[in-house]
Amino acid sequence: MIESILFTVAVAMLEVYADPPPGSEVHEITIDDNGQHWVVYGYVEDDSDWDRLTVPIILDMPGDPRGTVVVKKEDIVEHHREPSATRDKRIEAALEQAGLEAVGNLYVSSEERDLADRARRMAQALDADETAPAAPPEGEPLPRPGLLALWGPHAGVGVVTVALLALIWAGLFRKK
Repeated sequence: MIESILFTVAVAMLEVYADPPPGSEVHEITIDDNGQHWVVYGYVEDDSDWDRLTVPIILDMPGDPRGTVVVKKEDIVEHHREPSATRDKRIEAALEQAGLEAVGNLYVSSEERDLADRARRMAQALDADETAPAAPPEGEPLPRPGLLALWGPHAGVGVVTVALLALIWAGLFRKK
C-alpha cells in the first residue's frame, strides 16, 4: 500500500517538474513587454531557433502552466545560459515555495509525506498487534471440528423438514 502511495506521488511530481532533454541548455531570458521587463527561464529545442523572427521558448519554471511561450526576437532584451548549480537552487526554491519538499530525489507535498508517514505507522501497528490469533505451525494439522459442529446443521434441517411434513399431513388428512 505504501508503495502505491509513493508511486502515485512520483507520477504526480513528473507532471509538475521534469528536467529539460539532454543537450538542451536552460537560459535566463529577459523579455521586454511594452517597456516592462520580465525574466523567464527556458530552453529552445534547436539553437537555430534564436535566429528566427519568433522564438518558441519551452519554460523551465515549475508550477508555470504555460509550458511554451512564443516571443518575438525583437522583444528579447538578453539571454544567457543559466549554470546548472544556479538552476538547481532556483528549481528547489520554487518547488519549496509551492509547498513541496525534497524526499530523497523526489519532491512531494508535505501533506502527502505526512499521509505516507501515517500509513507507515498504521502498518507497523498492525504488524505489532499481538491480539491476532496465531496460525498453527507449518506441517501441523488443523484441529478437526466435533461431531455436532459437522452434523448439527444437517440434523436441524432434517428436524424442521419432518415437522413441516407432519403439519402438512395433519392439515390434509384431518377429519372434519
